[in-house]
Amino acid sequence: MPVAEKITKKPDTLPAGVTHLHGNFYTVPLRLIVLADGGFDHDTEDLVFTNPRYALTDYQIHGQGFDKTQMAELEESIRSQGLLNTPICRWHDDNGGLIIQAVDCERRVRSLRKLVAANEQCWDKEEHDWKPAKELYENVVVQIDELDAFAAFTLSFNLGERTVGYGDGAVIQTVAYLREKNVPPKKIQELTGYGSQWLKQTDDLIAGTKDDEKLFLALCGGEISRAAALKLIEEYPTVAERQKVLFELKGMAQARYYKAGDKDEIAEAAAVQATLSDPATADGWVADVDNSDPADADPTPTPAATKKKKAKVTTGDVKKVTKKKDEEPSDDGEPQAPKPLTATKVEKFWWEKVTELVKAKNQDDEGEELEPVDMRDLRLTKFLCEQFRKGNVDIVSILKNFKRKMDKEAAK
Repeated sequence: MPVAEKITKKPDTLPAGVTHLHGNFYTVPLRLIVLADGGFDHDTEDLVFTNPRYALTDYQIHGQGFDKTQMAELEESIRSQGLLNTPICRWHDDNGGLIIQAVDCERRVRSLRKLVAANEQCWDKEEHDWKPAKELYENVVVQIDELDAFAAFTLSFNLGERTVGYGDGAVIQTVAYLREKNVPPKKIQELTGYGSQWLKQTDDLIAGTKDDEKLFLALCGGEISRAAALKLIEEYPTVAERQKVLFELKGMAQARYYKAGDKDEIAEAAAVQATLSDPATADGWVADVDNSDPADADPTPTPAATKKKKAKVTTGDVKKVTKKKDEEPSDDGEPQAPKPLTATKVEKFWWEKVTELVKAKNQDDEGEELEPVDMRDLRLTKFLCEQFRKGNVDIVSILKNFKRKMDKEAAK
């Protein structure tokens, strides 16, 4: 583990303007909440907390959640419905000075600051009335916990990533930072809430994008799915070849996106026309049917109506391009030699055979019933993989050997 950061305890004397309510809840001046927006600290051995949305590469922010649309939606939600979720912060010793550091609330704090600066009329959900933002939010109720950096990362990741996700780029960079600080795999799984397989795949993405900025930026921008990026790295180990294929894949995704967009527009136009021609629902679309003033109609489209999916490369796209390239003749006109199967593909193939044999048939090819085997037993998985790598693909023999091995261990 990296050097442990000491937990900053609640001070005996609270900062000016801070009022204790009950438990770990306080009224805090909005201006006193300090954002953890410095990016990952690579200059110290300590694990230093920062908002995982700030995964900085070449001074670009690669976390999601801060674009204009997302922030405008959150700001409008707070303005019209009130602050629905209490900001979570921690006491933190910042080079000898006590601060109240945001852990899971930066987007809300930024929205509140903007509303207060403009002194917008905001909905007070307690008194059911509209009030100026300065009156409502110059001081806010905040939950302040005593957390070290690891606990702050864990809380931030498990709350933030489950609401407005950080995005694949920020997640990759966060895990890479934790690896750099020698955080054990089990602790990373605890922090992220994901299992060992997810962590292995993330490590593969870290290694695959380390020298491939184009693939990394495609992940950051949502142009390629996580699964498709893993498939691309597996099929094309060299960066130059991978980037060439990525360019082709992005073109495929864009073409599919625009084609789907045309269909959506046609379907939407047809739905509108059908509604207008239906006397039962016409007054819902035409403003002057009920003699209402057209000026009263809200010209602003709802967020749901304006959102469109991005063009994203999928694993299916990668498989199509790979199959097409495998079928292309080589430079001398001869068919290309098939690529050697990777260990992963070999294991997957044989594992499917094992599953079919044990779970479905439960007997060998001669009709002899097999002993029941618990497929959840990880020892069987390990034993099978070892045998496959040694070249033994006689599944019945492997299962019988495994059963004998387990019987011997049980008899000891």
